[in-house]
Amino acid sequence: MAHRIDWIEEPWIMRVTYTDNRMTAEDIETIMKVCIEAVEKHPANFLVDLSKVSFHESNLFRSKALINLFRHRNTKWFAFIGLTGMLHTAAKALMMRTPFKSFNNEQEAIAFLRQKAEEQKAEAAKSAGVEKSAAPI
Repeated sequence: MAHRIDWIEEPWIMRVTYTDNRMTAEDIETIMKVCIEAVEKHPANFLVDLSKVSFHESNLFRSKALINLFRHRNTKWFAFIGLTGMLHTAAKALMMRTPFKSFNNEQEAIAFLRQKAEEQKAEAAKSAGVEKSAAPI
């Protein structure tokens, strides 16, 4: 497989790095399985590094697993590195309901996702506080 998946900050920020110049439908299916397992447990943001990708199979945009991840209630933000041309057009079309932003380097993308994760943690803590105060004594 031509990719690497790791956590930047578990369970809030996951990184997917394509390590080959070719992105295949098989890669997408394998990666989506891991990502969907993560969002089934907890809200998550994703850093996706496509900077080495120069070729992608056209059928990968039809991946049901990819669409399921984009539409999952716990999928929050995507930060893309190296999103150009057809991949940018595809992202805009497929991710109508999922926020994403494109970056030129990893440091900017990580800083952005850390900010989003801090906002999400604060919101989760606020919601947990409301739930506790609403609980019967």
